[in-house]
Amino acid sequence: MKIPPFIAYLSLEVHLIPGHDTPSPDPERKPNRAHPAHNDGSRGKITARRLMAQQRVEEEIRLLLYAVKTLAVSSYSTLHKRYPELSKFDLDSWDFFMTVAGLYAAVMRLKVKLGPQEIHQYIPFLEAEIDAWDRLNGVRALLDCDGFVNRGLPDEVPDSRLDREALLAYALGMWVLWNLYQSEPPGDHRELAQAIGGMMFCSFANWWV
Repeated sequence: MKIPPFIAYLSLEVHLIPGHDTPSPDPERKPNRAHPAHNDGSRGKITARRLMAQQRVEEEIRLLLYAVKTLAVSSYSTLHKRYPELSKFDLDSWDFFMTVAGLYAAVMRLKVKLGPQEIHQYIPFLEAEIDAWDRLNGVRALLDCDGFVNRGLPDEVPDSRLDREALLAYALGMWVLWNLYQSEPPGDHRELAQAIGGMMFCSFANWWV
């Protein structure tokens, strides 16, 4: 199994749902000055909630790889019934690239949930889990996937959220097919690419609770 030479970078800035990024603070807005006694208790509650939320995300990251790998293996039989041409691909390669695609979809969902700033504190946890799975190729393949998908997106994204997700799903599915064929897929693979990417994005739509 080879990783193609177009290794890119993990920007994690793809706009799955534009407008959901964390807004910049308004310099004109004055701080809300609550009563000091009320403030102390609120700060403690906020800190506790934030800590619990962070621990929950870290636990979900630890469980993520097992879920992604399970989906990658089961996805072959599910899609092969409709697309018998998948039988030409090596199953180990299928499992690897579908695992990476699932990781990418899940990370993009996490970015939407947290915003582009907060997600970076969890990157070390993600990298550690990926390295435990495949230290040589795991992170490199995820970087490549991110670059490929970003290059495949148009400069102007549609207003509809469903249309934006469809574009992302198609680009993600094409990344899987490019790697399985080790070149540009021959013929028309739009439906198959959409099915692959759509399966991954839909499967992790509610992963991050």
